[in-house]
Amino acid sequence: MWEVLVSDYLGTPVEAYDEEGKKVWERNLDIYGRVKTEETLGEKNFILFRFQGQYEDEEIGLYYNRFRYYSPEEGCYTQQDPIGLAGGNPTLYGYVYDTNWWLDPFGLKINFEKFTDEELLEKIWELAYRDKRLYNNGGTHGVVHRIREQILGKMRPPSKGWYTYDEQIRAELDNLRKALNEARSRGMSDVVNNKYPNINKVSELQPPKSTDAKVPKICQ
Repeated sequence: MWEVLVSDYLGTPVEAYDEEGKKVWERNLDIYGRVKTEETLGEKNFILFRFQGQYEDEEIGLYYNRFRYYSPEEGCYTQQDPIGLAGGNPTLYGYVYDTNWWLDPFGLKINFEKFTDEELLEKIWELAYRDKRLYNNGGTHGVVHRIREQILGKMRPPSKGWYTYDEQIRAELDNLRKALNEARSRGMSDVVNNKYPNINKVSELQPPKSTDAKVPKICQ
């Protein structure tokens, strides 16, 4: 029986101790949530918590995450994100963009409150300015690059691609504004504005209209 459960910085349980302070359980997960190693003095899997908000359903081998189930073998959910692209991940079945920073306790969206100040500053930059071309097209563009590509691209309504990109831009702008609000709540506004002087203008951008032909100066 455990009395104290110890979690890592993301809230993932990693150790348990009994009432005498003796370690009775330890487990390590890989980046997909699969169990790498597990040591226990009790019965196997007597602690079924996985990534924060997840609880293993032993009968089906999936992790219950309230709004949907997560498969550790596939590294993704078995259902689409119920809030669509507002979850901030263009892969609707994906867990989070980066399991080293992000968590998804309800199977829905980013929780900026868990970020350190440094991580929050980095995430604000990613949401606004990241250029995936500098990373071998890995990951996603920041909103300024998305808007520029949307305007200069060949897709226009009724193309499905136009509407998909539009949803991605809206989701990214929403997450950027929430990240900035979190920074303000921590008293970091001056730090953010000094590091990214135009960030508030970026957050005020709107998704392009199908008739737009000129790229906003801030996105050039």
